[in-house]
Amino acid sequence: MLTNERNVQILYLLLNIQKVNVLDLSKYLSVSEKTILRSVETLNNKLKKFSCQIMFEKNDVFFKGNSKDIFKKFYSFEENDIFTTYERQIYILNLFLNKDSEEKITLNNIALNIDFPITTIKKDISSLNLRLNQKGEELISSKNDGLILKQMNESQIIDLYLNLILNQIITRQGKTIIKNMSIEPIFNPYIYRNLVANWNIDLFNKIFNSLIIVKTQKNLNNSDYEIIYLSLYITFWLNHSRNLKLITILKKSESINLDEIMDQIYIKDNKKILLSNFYENFDNDNNLVNRIVSELTLKINALFMDEVFLNDEAILNIKNHLSRNIKNNSFQVHDKFINDFHVQGIANYIKDFNEIWLVTKEVLDKFLKQENVNDILTYEVFLYIMVWFDAMIYDYKLTIKTVCIGGMGQSAMMSHHIKTIYKNALIEPKPYAMLTKEDYINSDLIISALEIDHKNYDNILNLPFMSVINNKELIHKKLSKIIYKKILVNK
Repeated sequence: MLTNERNVQILYLLLNIQKVNVLDLSKYLSVSEKTILRSVETLNNKLKKFSCQIMFEKNDVFFKGNSKDIFKKFYSFEENDIFTTYERQIYILNLFLNKDSEEKITLNNIALNIDFPITTIKKDISSLNLRLNQKGEELISSKNDGLILKQMNESQIIDLYLNLILNQIITRQGKTIIKNMSIEPIFNPYIYRNLVANWNIDLFNKIFNSLIIVKTQKNLNNSDYEIIYLSLYITFWLNHSRNLKLITILKKSESINLDEIMDQIYIKDNKKILLSNFYENFDNDNNLVNRIVSELTLKINALFMDEVFLNDEAILNIKNHLSRNIKNNSFQVHDKFINDFHVQGIANYIKDFNEIWLVTKEVLDKFLKQENVNDILTYEVFLYIMVWFDAMIYDYKLTIKTVCIGGMGQSAMMSHHIKTIYKNALIEPKPYAMLTKEDYINSDLIISALEIDHKNYDNILNLPFMSVINNKELIHKKLSKIIYKKILVNK
């Protein structure tokens, strides 16, 4: 059991049982009493935020304070301590770039430091290797019982960090940056502090805000992701050794003059080509846009046999996006990296929701093929539809079973947690022994704390309670695929 999982399970027990004997608790969790005491100390450090505390009385422990909604608040707070896939890779990369020459980095040390299994760390390193595997070389390899990082130039390192952070933005959704006018909320606090120290990423906010002002003043029609990408690109290239004087000046300045920055900054690419996409003003063709949106809406609703409908917000978002990006019935993106970023980010969605992709591509090709529309516009419209579908699942009338040995322990905890997310769902905790064939057939999803090996059904997730809390994205992704197939099969 991971430390975070054990801590939250202890808290849940104390919130539901007035007092718990420390020895009994250690036996229940299969850990030593010293480990229980360390967990309580860790919990108390975090519970201070909520003016609560776990107290000791002889050999018992109990919760003291206002327990209303505390569990929900705590695991929401606890989630901020958990690294995403891309944050773990950033953490690993930081280790190598900041280590002393004599310091040895091992899989075991990394796993212990961030409290993830070694198997997960191995997968992260494999992913990092693929990101810079242009010549079949490994980015990170083993040597003398330790790990070493291959030599990279500054441009390669900057590109690698940009790639990881752009994927992190997809994971956390770029709208968070727009809403907060800051990049900080998309990161675990530890990772953010590290990026500030090593990459001055706090400058992103100044640059991003300046680009928003330019967009408003010049009435430009660029997408939010273009502005986010350009802000990141400038921020990271400011950290190049040839730009250190410039970054010192910018950190002291309250405001930023973008024209001056772009005159002085060193960037490996032609900066005028990079900026041309941003400064180009796209005109609208509302008649064409309305025709595209009208046909697309009809075809998407028909695809789902009018069981679910594109809502007004999704339709408006698609319409506005098309209006911003169509000029004389054409759309061009000059920067290949942006195009690759979009393709990489949604490749799995295209595979899993191929019918939506084909409808989107068919409609856009019909109206814009002669104008040689860039594929990125199709990707982005498809993404708007996927955002709508993803959000629709939260309100869908789901049928979910949660399973454990007795049907009253982890399954009840899972049922309570999932109900807070999917408010229209019918969720039933159930003992493993009472699962029937009808349950497998009629349930949209079965989440089991036990290992269920049932090859005939693909609606089963084997997850213990804490993994349910820490893997909301995995559960939601599974549900999205299941409901998608269910609606299409019923056509």
